[in-house]
Amino acid sequence: MSYEHRQTAGLAVSLTFLILTLVVVPLRCYARRIVIPRLALEDWLMIVAQVLLVLCITGNIVQVVNGLGRHDLFFDLKKTHIVMFVSLLNQSVICRK
Repeated sequence: MSYEHRQTAGLAVSLTFLILTLVVVPLRCYARRIVIPRLALEDWLMIVAQVLLVLCITGNIVQVVNGLGRHDLFFDLKKTHIVMFVSLLNQSVICRK
């Protein structure tokens, strides 16, 4: 593995979990609808969590495309503000009280 950047690994992990949850969450909701005619509170919370996860992973992908995961010697300083802004948005979604 190259030590200059870890962008490929970051994208691979983000996309793997995104695809995994985009398959599992609808399948669980479908199975619950077959067993129980309506969705319970935990199912709705799971759907909300899925939406937040999609937002966070989208932010991670935007950050990686703009230089996150690269060594600072290879980082494009012109894109620093984009990475920092998206990082702030991600933190506000995750850490909201």
